[in-house]
Amino acid sequence: MAKLMQSPNWSKQANGNYALRGYAYLIDCSSGKCSVKDSRELIGIHDGRTYDTWYGWPVGGLMGMRTAYCQNPGGAWKCPDWVTYSILYPGKDNPYKWHSSRRSQSQRSF
Repeated sequence: MAKLMQSPNWSKQANGNYALRGYAYLIDCSSGKCSVKDSRELIGIHDGRTYDTWYGWPVGGLMGMRTAYCQNPGGAWKCPDWVTYSILYPGKDNPYKWHSSRRSQSQRSF
């Protein structure tokens, strides 16, 4: 998530936090041609304030990244498995591919 927190695509929220945006793409390659089969916008929330504790949990300084999530169609709560894999291993063959006969790769963009 460090790359998401370095995104130049950000907006300040009314509560003082920053929403940083990035994108994950599921790319399907077959016969030398590749196309984007799915994509997700990722949003990371950064809190630059310092705290001693946060709801009883020790912080002892800068809060930093508070959370990150996907903007999913239909409001699903969980990011698809291919998104997590694409963040951790960009450009690698993704084991969460859709078609067993085709190669899927994961990419991220921030």
